[in-house]
Amino acid sequence: SLSGMTLPLSPKVGPSIHIVSRQSLLSLPDSETASPLRDKNPARRHNLFHSVSWLTAAGLFGLLSIIVAFFSVFMLLANLLSERALLAELNHKVVYYDEVLTMSTLVAVYSGDLSWEERYLEAATNLDTTLLAIYSQLPEELTKSIRLNTDQANQDLVAMETEAFELVHVGNLTGAQTLMNCPHYKALKRKYAVGMEPMAAWLGEAVGNAKAFALEILVGFFSLISCVILLVSWLGFRSIRKFQHQIAEEKQQSAELLLNILPAHIIPHMSTLVQDRSSIVQEHNDASVAFIDIVNYTKMSTVIPVVKMFQLLHELICRYDLLCEDFGIIKIKTIGDCYMICTGMKKGERNPAHTMFRFLEACFDSLERFNNSHGFLYEQKWRVRAGVHCGLVVSGVLGTKKFCFDIFGNTVNRAARLESTGQPGRIHCSQEFKDSLDDFEAPLEYHSEMVVLKGQGEFLTYFVKRQSPGGQLELQIL
Repeated sequence: SLSGMTLPLSPKVGPSIHIVSRQSLLSLPDSETASPLRDKNPARRHNLFHSVSWLTAAGLFGLLSIIVAFFSVFMLLANLLSERALLAELNHKVVYYDEVLTMSTLVAVYSGDLSWEERYLEAATNLDTTLLAIYSQLPEELTKSIRLNTDQANQDLVAMETEAFELVHVGNLTGAQTLMNCPHYKALKRKYAVGMEPMAAWLGEAVGNAKAFALEILVGFFSLISCVILLVSWLGFRSIRKFQHQIAEEKQQSAELLLNILPAHIIPHMSTLVQDRSSIVQEHNDASVAFIDIVNYTKMSTVIPVVKMFQLLHELICRYDLLCEDFGIIKIKTIGDCYMICTGMKKGERNPAHTMFRFLEACFDSLERFNNSHGFLYEQKWRVRAGVHCGLVVSGVLGTKKFCFDIFGNTVNRAARLESTGQPGRIHCSQEFKDSLDDFEAPLEYHSEMVVLKGQGEFLTYFVKRQSPGGQLELQIL
């Protein structure tokens, strides 16, 4: 559920997105969280328990009395209504089977599809069985009158419809259609319908009388039921408020979990994926993709215990996750010890390359604080390298079970190659990303050189040096 979030219903995502933290739900004022059961005044607490006990006992007694009385009335009314309801249902079946007979004949006559003959025969058998069941319940005089007016017409209709099917069997569709449209057939249908009207009228009157009698009996219970409802409502009011708080917290937890799996701008489209099983695909023409990888991670894993290594990696990834929230960066995934992020996928996002550059700078600063806090654990100083490229990417959600959000395109491949050919402590970028930084707020210095990227070819790439103490950024080539 997303009711705990203020997310727009359209794909547009901007600074207006606001996620309510669970702490804000739990930090309610004392008046909201304080319970009378925690009252330190013994007399007041005793009066509360005394009142609740009496009200609970009275409510249970009243509820039990109403249940017994209602059960008795229900048994009485059930015996009265069950027979009438059965007759009404049988009457509906008569109308239904009669319509099936007519429709099956007409469809077979006009389409030549003889498979409808089986449906016709089945409906005819069901109609005869239903009529016999109704006649056994009606008054004898009424049954005789109805059969006198309908039996002959019904037999004539069956004979004409059987003849129509025989014409269809020999391929004479024109003759069958003429037979079904003749005035005699239509007159028989009208005569049969008129003959069945007394049965429908008698059933309707019987059911109506039973309902009126049931209504008169039930009216006497309204006041008693209302009192019990009020009493139970009062007793359950506090429980309902507690449940509401629990539901709100559960919704918030669900919303936070969903946002940890998918970006906010994808969530409004999830109903399309789940209900229609159609794909969610979006193009982003000015996206910046970056990979951050830990240098010599495999070698360090042989020195540092596995559990400790995992804990350290988790701490570093959490630091990067917090930076993603601060800079509005979309985290795509972690691939082992490699951290993959992207900018430029939100509508209205300005200067995604600038945002990515600032984020990568912050990641290197955070790594320095990480190393200082652990004091070169096991004589291993953690270092990372980064590769970044900008261009067209395609984003989407894969699958409907344990679905995964991911991005694709040559931009992603180029960024991965730039990371793999990078150097520890440096940001390896492409010419396109460097051009996007031309209007950066700080001056840039760089040197160019051609570098061969595996599977990509020879490109002009740059190593971006972090901001120097003099306040300038330097772009250098390896």
